[in-house]
Amino acid sequence: MTQTDGWGRNNVAWQKDIVGTSIKPHVIETRAHYARAEALKSFFAAKSATDFYFEEVLNSFIALAQYPLNFAVFRQNPNGSLSLVVHFCSDKRHEAAFVETLENLKPCTEPGPNQNVFRLFPHVLDNPAYHVAVFHMETKSSSFRLVPASMSVFPVWTRDDAAFRADPPLIDTPERYIASCADYFFQFKWDVFGQEFVHGAGSYLKTSLERLQNEQKTWAQRNAELERVLEAIGGRAGRGEADTWKTELERTFGSVLLNSTAGIDLASKMMRTADCQKPKSLQTLPNMFVAFRVFCRKPGDYRHDIDGSGYLYDTSILVPHQIRHTFSTVLNTLKAAGCEAGDSRASDFAKAFEGPNRSRRLFRNIVDTGGESFANPKVLAVIDQEFWRIIKAKGGLGKCINILASWVGSEARSLVDPVYHTGLIHTNPLFQGGGLDRLGDLDDLDIQNWEDIPEPLRHDALRVAIFYYMLSETVGWGDKGKPFDPERLVAILVPIKMRGAVWGVSIHGAYAPPRDLTFTDERYWQAYFKFATDHRHKNYQLFDRYLWVLAQEKVSDLFKEHYLTKEGRIDPHTAINKINRGLLGIETFSPFGFPTFSVTTAKRPDDNSVEVNPEQKNSQAWISWAIQDNRLFMAHQPWDGKSSRSFQDVVKHGALRSLHGYALREKELKRR
Repeated sequence: MTQTDGWGRNNVAWQKDIVGTSIKPHVIETRAHYARAEALKSFFAAKSATDFYFEEVLNSFIALAQYPLNFAVFRQNPNGSLSLVVHFCSDKRHEAAFVETLENLKPCTEPGPNQNVFRLFPHVLDNPAYHVAVFHMETKSSSFRLVPASMSVFPVWTRDDAAFRADPPLIDTPERYIASCADYFFQFKWDVFGQEFVHGAGSYLKTSLERLQNEQKTWAQRNAELERVLEAIGGRAGRGEADTWKTELERTFGSVLLNSTAGIDLASKMMRTADCQKPKSLQTLPNMFVAFRVFCRKPGDYRHDIDGSGYLYDTSILVPHQIRHTFSTVLNTLKAAGCEAGDSRASDFAKAFEGPNRSRRLFRNIVDTGGESFANPKVLAVIDQEFWRIIKAKGGLGKCINILASWVGSEARSLVDPVYHTGLIHTNPLFQGGGLDRLGDLDDLDIQNWEDIPEPLRHDALRVAIFYYMLSETVGWGDKGKPFDPERLVAILVPIKMRGAVWGVSIHGAYAPPRDLTFTDERYWQAYFKFATDHRHKNYQLFDRYLWVLAQEKVSDLFKEHYLTKEGRIDPHTAINKINRGLLGIETFSPFGFPTFSVTTAKRPDDNSVEVNPEQKNSQAWISWAIQDNRLFMAHQPWDGKSSRSFQDVVKHGALRSLHGYALREKELKRR
């Protein structure tokens, strides 16, 4: 029996080839097999159809294509027309432009030169059929270029297979590469895996897409819903509790780094292109930053409020204690290098870095004066001068690190905001134009000196410059004989999820090949793929494990505090009321679904209960609970309420801690 490859073609071995600025189709076939295996993991990891998230399939594709992308999914009607099911551009910055692009789109499914959408998993999604439109994003201009299916080198209707194999066409542009990847990934006929698998996978996909469609809302609708939730919570956590949570997350991130740094370092070394090899290693920075978000804002108190709309959460980068010293060492090295000119005055720091052959490039020189892509280069110079003034001053290194780790200001956007809303991996060339597009209207102001920058934006402006220098160090500054191009410095943004909802984002720096040639660099592709797949899964598992410990501690601490009265009596009704009030507000920062407790006269059939006083058989009472969805960290697809983790031992442990604490207090009183 002849072995086929999913297209019904003979799987003839032929030479993989990358020819200068072009690649042959076999490269995509090989890469797509890796990406398809990643997509299959999403099916195998789900506990049920309601625990499967279609976004993870798209992330497997992004790991293959490795360009900034977005998607829209269509369902085919009986008359052959297409109806929009869901799109994935749900960030405030880009949503309106993307919706306008979709309104002007006339999807064509007919094979031929006008076909502009891809069939989505034939045989798996049939009756009705589904199609996906793929868009190449220009993140700085909020423009979206449709990648038509007709650009692919693979469609069967375009060729004779034997001739195609004998003289394969070259893939020489990003659009042709993305189209060919989409063709081979989305239009692969999964029936090669067997009809039983096809039926099960089809059920997972349809359930996910139907729920995504039901939950599709505009930005205004989503904000209105969030405001209703925040009003209902009432006991919203304040900034002090958010700072406490941040400290706990920093310890958690430190533990994650212990398990991940070695692998991240290897992938980063693989990713460094030939023109960006570190000539000499400084103190090594782990190529992983983590940002997270908390919902501590009052309804209507938007961050980056434009036209009465913005973000109802705050976000920040985590800087664990154990890497603060490393950050300080790197900044101190920059400070020392800036004094090479023999003059320690801040205005002369540039002398050590000027010229195209220097291994470092100043933040102020990102954009050439008069460049069309940036209206006001003077702003960069002002911010950069302030950065160098700070690191030269006493205590300046610590101040820079604290600014990097501070909360994003009320008038600014964060580079990770889009990922919180799409759940998709994103590649952000964040220093095009200096990265000031995230700082409100700063680029439009007349900035001549530091005092001209509005006070609420000063930390945010400095954070952009600090992050530029820190991220540059993680990727290597380029060989001393070659210029460093800041527009090639990108951040790979990878969502960290809990039950499909994004609570955090890992940030990995890369000095990417030129945009038109990214797909031809096999070393870069392999390293990016590792960040987008293996490290994504590992981060999810590690954070999930450590955050579960933090969630247990929250509940246990509340039981320790309230289970017993001051007199040492067990008053379950009073205790439960206090514990439930204590849990109010925790959901604003912890992505877990927490229990709501009650006192019952019988044990629950699902074991979500603990007997209050088993010694008193004539007055049995049970503390019972039901797991409630976290209304702020909830994915488009609602959770089915079945917890794979039990709070039973946590409740018992908390009650015992309360009894033990009371016994110690009584013992101390008797001693007195």
